[in-house]
Amino acid sequence: MHTYHHLPPASEPDHIQMQDTAAAADDADDAAEYETKDDAETCLLELPRPVTASARRDSVAEEKRKAVAAAAAAADIGSGKSGDGKGSVAAKAWNLTIWTAVVIVLLAMVFEALRTESDPDTCDTQLADANWVTIPSASRTWHTETCFLQSYTAKPAQQCLHSSRITIIGDSTARQIYHSLSALLKSRSPLEIAQKGDRHSDLTEAAPGSIDLAFHWDPFLNVTDWRVPGLDARVGKIERGGKDSRNSLMLVSAGPWFMKYGGTTGFQDFSRAVETMLAGVGGWVEGIPDTMVVRPVNPVHPDKLDDARRSTMTPAKVHQYNKYLMTKLGDPATRHELHVPTYVEALYASVPEDHTADGFHYDWPTVANEVQLYLNRMCNARLYAANPAGKTTCCVKYAPIRTQQWISLAALFLIAALGWAFTTCDSPASKSLAKFRAAHLSSPRTSTDLLLLTSVLLYMLVTDRTSLLSKVNKIYSTPVFTLLTLLWLLPGLITATTEKDTSFMNRYQTDEWKGWMQLAILIYHYTGASQITPVYAFIRLLVASYLFMTGYGHFFFFYKKKVYTFTRAATTLLRLNVLSVAMAYVMDKDVLFYYFGPMVSFWFLVLWVTMWAGHTHNDNTRFIVGKIVFAAAVSSVVVHTEWVLATLFKALEMVFAVKWNATESLFRLRLDHLIVFSGMLTALVVANTSGKTVERFRPYAIAMAGLVLLAYTFIAFTSPSKFEYNALHPYISPLAVIAFTVLRNSTAGLRGTTSRLFRHVAKSSLELFLVQYHVWLAVDTRGVVVLPFGRVPLFGDFGGGGSSMSVLTLTLSSALSFIVFGIVFFAIAERLSDVSARLVDAIGGPKAGKLRTVGVLVALAAWNWLW
Repeated sequence: MHTYHHLPPASEPDHIQMQDTAAAADDADDAAEYETKDDAETCLLELPRPVTASARRDSVAEEKRKAVAAAAAAADIGSGKSGDGKGSVAAKAWNLTIWTAVVIVLLAMVFEALRTESDPDTCDTQLADANWVTIPSASRTWHTETCFLQSYTAKPAQQCLHSSRITIIGDSTARQIYHSLSALLKSRSPLEIAQKGDRHSDLTEAAPGSIDLAFHWDPFLNVTDWRVPGLDARVGKIERGGKDSRNSLMLVSAGPWFMKYGGTTGFQDFSRAVETMLAGVGGWVEGIPDTMVVRPVNPVHPDKLDDARRSTMTPAKVHQYNKYLMTKLGDPATRHELHVPTYVEALYASVPEDHTADGFHYDWPTVANEVQLYLNRMCNARLYAANPAGKTTCCVKYAPIRTQQWISLAALFLIAALGWAFTTCDSPASKSLAKFRAAHLSSPRTSTDLLLLTSVLLYMLVTDRTSLLSKVNKIYSTPVFTLLTLLWLLPGLITATTEKDTSFMNRYQTDEWKGWMQLAILIYHYTGASQITPVYAFIRLLVASYLFMTGYGHFFFFYKKKVYTFTRAATTLLRLNVLSVAMAYVMDKDVLFYYFGPMVSFWFLVLWVTMWAGHTHNDNTRFIVGKIVFAAAVSSVVVHTEWVLATLFKALEMVFAVKWNATESLFRLRLDHLIVFSGMLTALVVANTSGKTVERFRPYAIAMAGLVLLAYTFIAFTSPSKFEYNALHPYISPLAVIAFTVLRNSTAGLRGTTSRLFRHVAKSSLELFLVQYHVWLAVDTRGVVVLPFGRVPLFGDFGGGGSSMSVLTLTLSSALSFIVFGIVFFAIAERLSDVSARLVDAIGGPKAGKLRTVGVLVALAAWNWLW
C-alpha cells in the first residue's frame, strides 16, 4: 500500500537526479517505494490517500469521537490548521475573512430578492441599466449591469424570427436599423448591405430563415395607412409564409424631418402624426406584431451638424419630441405593447461623440448594439424560457429547478444522514447487521464530507440557477487583465524558496507549475480574454502542459513500479470525475460540459492500456518506444474519425442513458492528441539518460529550447485568429512544452527554487477548475456573478447622460465582486479537494469493497434512466 503525501520530506530520495545514472535512479526509487508519492510527483492530480490500518481498527466509541470532531471541522470552512503562534492567527484571520464574504453574499441575495420583488417587470430596466465600455477592437459595447445580455448571431436570430415579417417605417435612422438587422441575419457587414442608390425609397428583401424584411420610407409618417391591421395593404402578403406567418416586429423612427422641414409647426405636425398612428394601431384586432417600437429621436451634437441641420435640429427640440413620445405612449389608450424603448434612449444618451460623423447618424457598431437590445427583448423568452441556463438572464425568467435536480441533492443529503446514523449508533443487536455495517458502510467522516458537498452543490444551484445573484457579461480589458495577472504573479515570486530536492521535474517544481498555470487559467476565464489570440494560445499551451505532466508522471509510475491493476486505474478515474459527476446531476448539465476530467480520463486510459499491453517487455526500450508511437498513431486516427467516438457514445447511451456530444469531445481531443505521448517519451528519456550525457548536451539543449520558445511566441502573436492557431497547436505545443521543461530544469538552482504560494494552489487545482463554473463565474462560465450594490467609479470616468466607462474604469461593485466571490470560491475549492479525495477512497478505495463500488455505479446508471 502506498501512502501519498502532499509534500515529500526534503530527505526523500530524488526521483531522478540529473547527475545520477539511470541505474542509481532505479535503486533510489526502489528503496523509497512505500514512502514516495510515485506518479503523483508529476501527475496533474492528487490521488486518494488510503485509510491507514490503525484507523480502520478504531472502536465504535472512537468513531463517535471522530464524528464530533469532524462535524466541528466541517463547520470551519477555512483550511488553516489550528495551533499556537502565527499559523493559528493566520488561520483565524482567513476564517474570519471567509465568513465575512459569506455574510456579504447572503446580504446580496436578500437585496436582489427585494429589488426584484419591488420591480417584477425588469426587462426594459435591465437593458437600460448599462454602460458603454470600450473593447479591444476600439469599438464600444453596451454592458448591462444587472443581467447577462445574449449576443445574437445569425443562427439564433433566424431561429427566433423564423417565418415572420419585420416592418421598419420612417426616415434614415430607421433605414440604419433595417440594414443592421439584415446584415446580422445574413452574417455580413452592414457596409455591404447598405445600398448607395436612391436612399429615399422602399426596400424589401428575404433573409435566411423565411424572414421577410421591409423598410418603408415615410419620414413624415403620412403615407402609411395605419388603419389596416398589420399594415398588410402597405406591406403586401408574405409570399412564402402566407397568412400563417406572424408579424414579429414593427419599428417606427421619425422626427428629424419634422424638425428640419416643419418650420414653426413641425412639432404640432409630429404630434398629429403620432396621434393618427396610435388611433389606427389601437383598433387592430389581427395581424398584431409581437413587438411594436417607436424609437426616440437620436440626440444631436450641434458642433458636427451641417449648417442646414444646426439651426433646426437642436438638443432642446430632441428633448421636446422624446418627452412627448414618453408621455403619449404611456397613455392608457395605447395598445399592443406599443412603446418607446427607454433602453434605446439610455444607449444613445451616453454614446461618445466620436461615434457620429455628422452629429446625428451614429456608426454601425452603435446601431448593432441597438439591434441586439431589440433581439434580447423579443427573443430571449421565446428561445430560452424553458431553460435559459447558460444562455441569458435578461428579459427572461429563470426556469424552475427540475425535480430531478432536487432529488439528486436530497439523495446526497439522505445518504449522508443515514450513513451518519448507522455508523455512530450503538452496536446493533443483530450480528449480521453489525457485520454489514463494518464491511460496507464508510466512516462518519464520509457522511460529513457528503454534507459539505451537498451544501456546496446547493450554493452552486442558487448562484447560477436562480435570480438571487446578478450575472453580467465579461468585459475584457488589457489593463485589468495585466493588473490581475500581476496580483497573482508577484506574490508567487515573493514566496519563492529553495528546496534541497534539485532533481529533474521534482515534486516541488511540478506542483508549482500546476499552481501558477491554474491561476493564469482562472484569470483568463474571469476576464474573458479568449478573444485575444496570443492570450488564448498561451492558455491552450497551459492545458497542454497539464496533459504533458499527466503523461510524464503516470508513465514513470508504471515504468518504475510495474503496477497495472484495474483498481489503480479505477481509483485515478474516480478522482478525476467524482466532483464533475456530482455537479452534472445537480446543475442539470452533461458531464462532458466539465470537460477537463473526462479529457484527462481519456488520455489516462490510453496511457494505461499502452503500458499494460505487453508489459513484461517494458524494460526493452525499443519495444516501449514502438508501443508509444503505435498508440499515438492509433489514437490520432480515432480522434480524427468521428464515427468511432460517436459509436462508442451511442453504445454508452444504450446502456447508461447518457447523451454525449462526440463532435465537441473530438474538438478538445484533437487539440492535444500528441502531448501525452510527448510526456511519456520525455519520461523515458529522463529515466534512461546518464548524468554525463546530460552535461554533454546541456548547452545545445538550452539554446535549442530558447529558439523553440521564441518561434512559438512569434506564431502565437502573428496568428490571425485562434482558429488558425488551433490548426497548428497539436504539432507545436509538444515542442514548446518540452522547451520550457528544459529551460526550467537547466540548472540546479532553477530546479531547487519554487514558489510556496503556487505549490499551495496546486493542491486543489482540479477543484479550482471545476468550482469556478458556478461560483466565481456564472451563466455556465459565459458571465460573472456580481454584487448588486456599490456601482460607483473607483478610477476612470463615467460619461454624461447615462453611463459610459473606459477600459480604465473600475467600479466598486466589480472590485468587491471579484474579491468577495473569489474568497468564497477559493475556500470552497480548498475544502472540496480533501473531501473529493476521501470520497474516492470511500467509494473505490482498497477497503471500500466491491459491493459499495458496484452499488454506486448501478445507482448512477439507474438514475440516468429515470432522469
